[in-house]
Amino acid sequence: MTEKLKKYETIGCCGIDCGLCPRFYTKGDSACPGCGGPNFKNKHPTCGVLSCCAIKNGFEVCSECKDYQCKRFESESAGYDSFVTHQKMFVNLEDIRNKGIEQFIENQKIRMNILNDLLANHDDGRAKSFFCIACTLLPIDKLREVHEFAQDRNNNTALKERCKLLRDFLTKIADSLSVDLKLKKKNKMIPKFPVIKTGRLLLRRFEENDLENVFKGLSDPDVIKYYGISFDSLEATKEQMDWFNGLEKSGTGIWWAVCSSDNKTFYGAGGLNNLSKEHKKAEIGFWLLPEFWGQRIMIEAMPFICDYGFNMLGLHRIEGYVESENTNCKKTMTKLDFQLEGTMSDCEIKNGKFISLHIYAKIND
Repeated sequence: MTEKLKKYETIGCCGIDCGLCPRFYTKGDSACPGCGGPNFKNKHPTCGVLSCCAIKNGFEVCSECKDYQCKRFESESAGYDSFVTHQKMFVNLEDIRNKGIEQFIENQKIRMNILNDLLANHDDGRAKSFFCIACTLLPIDKLREVHEFAQDRNNNTALKERCKLLRDFLTKIADSLSVDLKLKKKNKMIPKFPVIKTGRLLLRRFEENDLENVFKGLSDPDVIKYYGISFDSLEATKEQMDWFNGLEKSGTGIWWAVCSSDNKTFYGAGGLNNLSKEHKKAEIGFWLLPEFWGQRIMIEAMPFICDYGFNMLGLHRIEGYVESENTNCKKTMTKLDFQLEGTMSDCEIKNGKFISLHIYAKIND
C-alpha cells in the first residue's frame, strides 16, 4: 500500500465529497481510496487537479490557491454530475476557505457516520448512490432526523420495506427543501457527424447505399495493390462498413465518404484511424476510385481531414505508412506537407513477399 498524497482523502482537491462517494464504499479492487488516498496513483494516474493542487503546491483543496478558480473549473459551469454529485463542490471549497478544513472534516465525519449506518442497515442493494447523494446534499440537522427515523425501524421492519420507507422519507425532506436527489447527467445525444464541404467536395458519413461503391473500390486491382484490405463480395464488404461505424463508437478514429459537392458521385474514402488519445496521434489513410485519379481530389480533401484531427480531436501528430513502391501515394504525401521520417525495411509480408514501409508524419506545431 502506497502512502497518501494528501492528509484528507475524503475531500477532493476539486471540492467533491470523496468520503460520500459510492465508489469510496465499494468492496474489492474497484474501490476508490479517495482523493490522494493510499494507491491513488494506481487508480487515477492522470488526475491533473490533484497533481497541481496537492503534489505541486502542497494544498489540500484548490480554494487554498491564489489562482482559484482557475481554468480547470470551467467544465463545472454547466452543473453536471458524474457517478458522484458535483453540486457541493464550490460550496465545500468556500466553506473550507472561510472556516478552515478541520471544521469541514468534522462536519463531513457526521455525514459519513450517518451514511455508513444507512448503507450497513438499510440498503437493499440498490440504494447506495441515492443514500450517498442524500448525505451529501441535505443539511446535517435533516440527516440527523433521517438517522433517527431509520434507527426506529431497525428491528421492526424487513430490509426491503425499511429501505423503501427511508427513501420515501428522504425524498419528502428533499422536496420540502427543493433539493433534487438525482444525479444531473449531461444529455448523451449521439454527436452529429462532422460533414465537411470544400470547393468541389462533400465529405460525409458512410451510408448503407455506399456499400457497392466501397466494394467497387476495395476489389479493384489498382486500388488494392498497395492497400491493406480487399474484398471479393458485397457481403464481405459489410465488414468494412462496420469498421467505419466502429471507429466512431470506439473513439479510435473517423473516416469520411469523399463525394462530389452535390453528393451525386462517390469518389473514394479517407480519414483517421488507430487514434491514441494518450499519445495524441492517429494514422491517416485514403483511397480513390481509379477513374478519378489525377484530379487532385485527395489533395483537396485531406488537408481538411488533418485540420479536423488537429483542431477538433486534439491530435499532435498524424502519421502515414506507405509501401515503398507506391510512387503515387508518396507524391501525394509530399504535396500534403507530410515529412518522410524513415523507412521500415522488410517489415511486413504481403502476398508471400517482404515489403518496406515509408513513414510520413505531420506535426501540429
